[in-house]
Amino acid sequence: MTANKRRSSRGSDSAPSSVRSTRSRTSAAAGGASPIPLDSPEPQGDGDGYEWGQEPVEKLTGSKLEWSTIEEKDGKRKLRTAKKCWLCGHLYAGGPDAIRIHFDIDIKPRKVQVCKPKSLHRARHKLILAEMKRRTEAENKKKKAAAKNAGLREEGRAVAAGLSAEQARAAEVFKLKSPDEVTNAWLEVCVKNAIPLSFFDDQSVRNAMSITAKCGSRLSVGGQVQVPKRKKITEKILPKFDQDLDAKIRGRMQGVLPTTGATIISDGWSSCANRPVINALAASPTGTYFIKAVDTSGETKDATFIANFIIDVIKEFGPDKVTAVCMDGACLSSFAAIEEEYRHVHCFICPTHSLDNFMKNVCSGEKETINVRGYTGPTLAWGEELFSDSFTQVWEVVKWITNHHKPLAIYREIAKREKKDGPTELVKYAETRFASKIMMITRYYEVHVLLEKLLVDNAYTTWVAKQKTTEAKAKALEIKKIIHDGKLLETIDLCIDLLSPCMQVLRLTDGKKGATLSNVYAKMLALDLYYREPIDGLNERVRKKIHAIFMARWTYFHTPVMTAAYRLAPEYCRREMCESEDKEIKKVFKKMATDEHPYPSILADYAAYEVALDTKTHDLDKDTAFSPSAQKMPPYQWARMYLRSWPHLKYVACRLLALSCSASGCEHSWSIEAWIHSKTRNRLGQKTVDRLPRRHTNPLLQP
Repeated sequence: MTANKRRSSRGSDSAPSSVRSTRSRTSAAAGGASPIPLDSPEPQGDGDGYEWGQEPVEKLTGSKLEWSTIEEKDGKRKLRTAKKCWLCGHLYAGGPDAIRIHFDIDIKPRKVQVCKPKSLHRARHKLILAEMKRRTEAENKKKKAAAKNAGLREEGRAVAAGLSAEQARAAEVFKLKSPDEVTNAWLEVCVKNAIPLSFFDDQSVRNAMSITAKCGSRLSVGGQVQVPKRKKITEKILPKFDQDLDAKIRGRMQGVLPTTGATIISDGWSSCANRPVINALAASPTGTYFIKAVDTSGETKDATFIANFIIDVIKEFGPDKVTAVCMDGACLSSFAAIEEEYRHVHCFICPTHSLDNFMKNVCSGEKETINVRGYTGPTLAWGEELFSDSFTQVWEVVKWITNHHKPLAIYREIAKREKKDGPTELVKYAETRFASKIMMITRYYEVHVLLEKLLVDNAYTTWVAKQKTTEAKAKALEIKKIIHDGKLLETIDLCIDLLSPCMQVLRLTDGKKGATLSNVYAKMLALDLYYREPIDGLNERVRKKIHAIFMARWTYFHTPVMTAAYRLAPEYCRREMCESEDKEIKKVFKKMATDEHPYPSILADYAAYEVALDTKTHDLDKDTAFSPSAQKMPPYQWARMYLRSWPHLKYVACRLLALSCSASGCEHSWSIEAWIHSKTRNRLGQKTVDRLPRRHTNPLLQP
């Protein structure tokens, strides 16, 4: 049979409609020829026996087989955008991989609808599909053979090098990469993802590398190392890991919480995605446990909302394991509802925020009076321009140097040359940082000698002379006058003397140094005595105003639970106690009483304990309970050891002496979240953001 007869026998439907349409239009355009209708029989070919999509499949090498299933115009162009399959008419996008998925129903997951050819084209579809599968099987066999041969070669080299069987298998997977290649590969990861090089100093990173190396060939599937991608980690691995870690940490905390209890601390902030988030953590002697963070978008954060949030947290964590709740002063109105729901729980304001506000009050100069929430005493008069001008001047100097690269480089070179002890970098003021202004002027005072040397440095004076604008030269002259101002230094010296004791207490409560409520109470007593007495260089009228503001702030955050913790602490239990303190202690005992530890029994134990302190019995003497080694014990452990003769008092003392003294753990948590949920990762979902800080914080509680 001739080629023309074969084409005639197939009829007009044997090729795509686009082919017929194209040929009809071409014939119509030919000189003198009458147009051929679109539905007329297909015109004869050029006699070479080839039509688009009809060539024998074995002759279609490479990706030509796949592209032959697309209409001629787009198939020849290998168009990867939307195109039509001429066998079924389905429109889809993609390259050869997408075409194979379109043809083979067994390939999963599917990205393209499976091809359902018209009855006329089923034979062609069957041929193409069979050829695709044949080529896939051949390619897989070839890859397996190559991998096997490569593995045998590498294993032979490894054995020849004296490696063990396990090392040989690892060598097969990793192809005996040298240490330099491994280091360069990890360095590329850090550079590409903007990871700091301190990443390699992290012990968890080194452990992960060691575990990966020990895993060996079990990481390899089909000759390729298999590592889960982001979607699987986010949706499957991270939630399961979070759940397992949570169960593990809670199990470990169960051993100590019945004795010490925990303090629920909470705070709020706005994330980089502008979501208002409230977090809740449990602080205990074993560490700070991250409970949860909640996106409160659209909610009114009033007293009822905050109280209900904390009540839910306590219920989830276990009411019998919670002794107190610590939050900032904005949540004061919610305390009554929390204590009404759980009568044994003490609520108190974070001392860190109150001390920071006290220093801000002293450093302010605009207000005639100072307002303290919850304070009902006489009006707190102020109106003193004590340090506000000094802060402004120091801030101008800091900005001038740090905002210009040349003066900053010269200053750093001078600091390096002089080899001054301690840090020399200028500190910038930050509104959200505790005592930020005090830190700024303190550093200015410490490096003032370096600043004076900067002014006379030839490189700096040359740079100032080259400034083109009169404003810049005038500013340089202003900075020079500020640095040479002796009265400014005297004012800063007075500010440091006045507020450095308060700074020490703030850092005690804001840090992770094991500070307790008893420590804070003792330090506040010392501050009270300090501000009661005359201070060199400070006007007596101003000192009395400062003392009144301090007492108002202390009254604001003071609660009886602080007094009770102070009285039971081993460092302070032998001091004299006034009548008001005795009343506060009894109030705390009554609130903490349970069926197992009734209030009368606690009072009886406390009375017996007082007698033992006076008579120095039950090992309550300087050689045993109050020896230097015993005083180094954490207070709650000291109570467990030396209050065994009074079990009801021991129950109360262990819980009070283990309380967290502030909510600074929440601020640390926000720092971790800001580090994880940064501007470059602002598309993280809130559930993932919630899990990642918990994954970072809670492992610290592991043994």
